[in-house]
Amino acid sequence: YYNLSTAVQFSRITSLKEISDIEKVNYLMEYKVGELVLLPETKYPGVIGSVIYENKSGILVRFNGAQQLYFKKADLQKYKK
Repeated sequence: YYNLSTAVQFSRITSLKEISDIEKVNYLMEYKVGELVLLPETKYPGVIGSVIYENKSGILVRFNGAQQLYFKKADLQKYKK
């Protein structure tokens, strides 16, 4: 997760070569690695997952301890406590 100070530091970087690969991926992703999301209610009612990765196939989410599947951005919702 990025906090405000990280966002300010990132805005000062002039070249993407100055940051790590995981920071590049997180900056470009809509959902950040480790962020909690609600899975689609139609198939997974009340199931919360953790974002693992995002690519052209979709967003890889791990849930129920060991299962992981790709989902479309539109199918996921940010989890709010």
